[in-house]
Amino acid sequence: MAESQDDRYARYADPETGRPDLGLFVEAVVGDAKAYFETQKELTTLAVSEKAGRAVAIVVVGLVLFFAFSAAFLMGSVALALWLGKLLGTSTLGFLAVAVLYVLLGIVFYLFWRSFLKDKITLAIIRAIHGND
Repeated sequence: MAESQDDRYARYADPETGRPDLGLFVEAVVGDAKAYFETQKELTTLAVSEKAGRAVAIVVVGLVLFFAFSAAFLMGSVALALWLGKLLGTSTLGFLAVAVLYVLLGIVFYLFWRSFLKDKITLAIIRAIHGND
């Protein structure tokens, strides 16, 4: 539907004279700019809210999984310590053996962390934040 040039610029015309008015044009541009920036602000707020919601969801899931696996790990460690204590003749030695095992596993993890694991985990977190799953 083609509009004539008079119809297109009718909102910028002075109602009394019917001629274009620069003041009305500037007011219209300012009003459009305000609406544009308000819309951009709302869009930015929505984008930030979405990212924050994703981050909170990831943290909540991570915490639930952390506590579930920690409880299972703790129960398994106590069971292993008691079993080793039964084999070694005293539960104290069983708990000591499990502690030594965890210290050794911690050292191995630290060596892997320093060599290549830290960069991979850092990149995975950055990708998750930016939505590049």
